Amino acid sequence: MDFLQRLGNVIKNHIIITIVIVEAMIVVVLGLLGFRITYNPEIINDWGAIEAVGTWISGLIIPFAVIWVQKKIDDSERRTGASNTATIDEIMRRIGSQTNGDLVEEEITDQRVYNLIKIHVVISSEDIAKKLGVDVSAISENLITLYANKKIWKLNGYGDLKKGVAGCKWKIR
Repeated sequence: MDFLQRLGNVIKNHIIITIVIVEAMIVVVLGLLGFRITYNPEIINDWGAIEAVGTWISGLIIPFAVIWVQKKIDDSERRTGASNTATIDEIMRRIGSQTNGDLVEEEITDQRVYNLIKIHVVISSEDIAKKLGVDVSAISENLITLYANKKIWKLNGYGDLKKGVAGCKWKIR
């Protein structure tokens, strides 16, 4: 059972090893079914059949590899965002302790909102407002301006922002 668990972990974490294992299993199964790889010059290989088999195999493996890579990228973005959030929270905690908790209020600019979105990779309007210590309505103009200037993407839903920015998630372009 321990071997199967380790093999499962290797398959989950290493795409190249997974592809090699799958290809080896396919070769074994085809060998058991009677297919043979021949190097005898007297035997004529049917290259059309070889191409068809290769096409089928790549048609099965490539979509799974693409989905796996996209999942890894998404996981990396989430981890990066969480790490950046923890770093910003730690910095804000240290600044707060050095100033006895009295943080100096800064003007909310488009650049501050943009930097906050960039740090978090994906963040909601509510989380931006919470990080800046204001209400969502206070940052709505900033978000609409950044969206109009094509600096950020609105991830959930389509259409105009006349209904407001509450509930929207944002990502830099």
